[in-house]
Amino acid sequence: MCDIRDFTNSYISLIADATPSETIQLWHNRLGHRNIPNLKYAFNQRLLTGPTKKLASNKMLGLCDACVRSKSTRYRFGKRKSNGMLVQDGSDDDEPMEVSVEPREIMRRDLDIKSVIERLCTDTKGPLSTPTRNGHVHYQCFIDDSTKYIWVYTMQTKDIALENLKHLLEVQLAKVRLSVREYHCDGAPELMGKLVVNYLASKGCRVT
Repeated sequence: MCDIRDFTNSYISLIADATPSETIQLWHNRLGHRNIPNLKYAFNQRLLTGPTKKLASNKMLGLCDACVRSKSTRYRFGKRKSNGMLVQDGSDDDEPMEVSVEPREIMRRDLDIKSVIERLCTDTKGPLSTPTRNGHVHYQCFIDDSTKYIWVYTMQTKDIALENLKHLLEVQLAKVRLSVREYHCDGAPELMGKLVVNYLASKGCRVT
């Protein structure tokens, strides 16, 4: 124990710092295990503070135990060979089940990367009582109806909803080669105006 009035630099240097170092791994955990490309984009655009721009662009994140466990899959067991043919486990051996598709073909089919969002739902909310740091008081969210993945855009006014839609389709989804088959909203003017409908028609997307 020492008197606060006697603090010198040598004393101060002995005080422990409990603040964690700002790393990509830390922000990965903070943001619900967000993927690394999105984190690097946020750092480069100064949407998040922490690692330097150089570190954020070059740092490779190791395997995350929670991500690996949540994304791991296992093919079901229950098939065994009987007289050279596949039979369902638990069934009689004298009733073989013929399999018309090779196991490798089944695996390739199951592991095909999704290329189409069947239904994209959107809605807006606002004005909010507390604005963002950019002064935005409205937000628009886009939800993939099958995976429940959400993209969120903040805005000052709702009339830029079309610009948000264009950015989502032409930038965010284009990066991962995804297209939208159906666009669904509640019929609000900013979400289903003539310009929006014409734009979606040019993309081959139906509106509901």
